[in-house]
Amino acid sequence: MALLQRCVASHSLRLLLAVCFLFLLAIWYGKAHFYRDPLSAFYDPSRAFERGYSFQREKEAQDWKIEAVRRLHQSDAESFPKKGDDARICAVFITFKREENSEYIDLAVSSALANLKLAERENIDIRIYFANTKPEVHPAWHSWLDDVVDESFTASEHVSGPLWERLERLEMDKDYVGKGRLDYTVALDRCWSNSSAPYIAIIEGDVLLAEGWLARTISGLLHIAKTEHVDWLDLRLFGADVSIGWASKELLGNNVFWISLGVGLPVLMFLILLRRRSQTLNPHLSTPSLFIICFIAIPGFIILFFQAGKGSTLPVISGVHRQDTFGCCTQAQVFNRQQIPDLVEHMRNEEFNLPHDLAINQFRRDRGLARFALYPIIAQHFGFHSIINPNRSEEMPIWSIGFEDLKPSRLAQDHEKMVKEIYGSDAWS
Repeated sequence: MALLQRCVASHSLRLLLAVCFLFLLAIWYGKAHFYRDPLSAFYDPSRAFERGYSFQREKEAQDWKIEAVRRLHQSDAESFPKKGDDARICAVFITFKREENSEYIDLAVSSALANLKLAERENIDIRIYFANTKPEVHPAWHSWLDDVVDESFTASEHVSGPLWERLERLEMDKDYVGKGRLDYTVALDRCWSNSSAPYIAIIEGDVLLAEGWLARTISGLLHIAKTEHVDWLDLRLFGADVSIGWASKELLGNNVFWISLGVGLPVLMFLILLRRRSQTLNPHLSTPSLFIICFIAIPGFIILFFQAGKGSTLPVISGVHRQDTFGCCTQAQVFNRQQIPDLVEHMRNEEFNLPHDLAINQFRRDRGLARFALYPIIAQHFGFHSIINPNRSEEMPIWSIGFEDLKPSRLAQDHEKMVKEIYGSDAWS
């Protein structure tokens, strides 16, 4: 009897030590891999913004810019392809010069154009909106960018009268909320009024785009057109990771107690039944061992699962996902052309002073329109803070950890595959 008791104690002790080892291993893994996730217990702000893919993509954009400038100096502007007659997307890069902000518009446009095949370039109408009411203060005004995009324009070329006076007043007062919202409408209305493209993209001028971004975007839009039979407003190409999380960050939140009970009790009954039917397993399934498994290990690992963060443990599957109830942000998104006139009218309403992202979301909810997001994230926000409305991001920088984890070789493979699917095999040559 004493020998059997020692054996049982030994098995239970070894089991407890094994569970503790697995806990420590899981914690080590979380610290090593989930430190970027702002909604994870393992989040480490000192390492979270370490650059991965964006470092390489920035170099590719810089190389493209250097080569473009070299060719332009050789009077070779005509070799840069432009939009075709049936461009599917009209994309506007919004850039605004502020004294405290670095300018990224060169890199933003270069990243959009780098690696594009001819068929892709002809399928997009690329424009730059210089949002300063005095555009000559912007260092990129009348620069080499004019020769590689389809249009550079200012507010004075598109609006006049009371709306122009509002823009001037808001800029003078440094009211970035109101000014940013109106600038958004100028960019939207410019494409809607003098382009027939069925989709209009608005991209902030401090965004870096991944290789294959256009093919992936068009593939997503084709998916929506074929499978999503709903009225929709926009497709988001960028999202900060603070928008992907569980309902609660509390240790026992997210119904951890009931989930642990729901998992632990069936496992307990199964192990008791197994112990009764197997003499071999009987010493290994003592009451202390069952307690360790069902009331220490199972609840512990369930808590660890939730504390690791939803974005880390259950990353979003690649493709188009409906995102009506949550989501951020407006650094890069594509709009359904049919909704633009009403959206512009809504955002120009002087009765409220919401930031442009909240105004867009209010319009979407009021009209019952669907919103979609494209994964993986194919845009990174270089500036951390919004270039249109910097006050919206004081607590948490607008940054995508998913973008930094992108693999260049996989992006190149997907790019080739999607171009061939959309435009045919000859388009890749």
